[in-house]
Amino acid sequence: MTSRGFTKDMSRSYIGRALREQVSSEARHRCGYCLTSARIIGTPMEIDHIIPESLGGPTARENLWFACSMCNDH
Repeated sequence: MTSRGFTKDMSRSYIGRALREQVSSEARHRCGYCLTSARIIGTPMEIDHIIPESLGGPTARENLWFACSMCNDH
């Protein structure tokens, strides 16, 4: 846990429900890496920053990716 109350891997910014749904819908509810459907994965999908926030990547639609936890952890 850092001094700001976040774990090392946790996003610093809030991603609202509407933006999450837009990212999911644009990905056709499939992981952007392995293309597996969210229904098959069986666990909540994750929203990943393409350019990490730590490197100045914004929390904007153009910089967000829909991913399963297995792919996002690699």
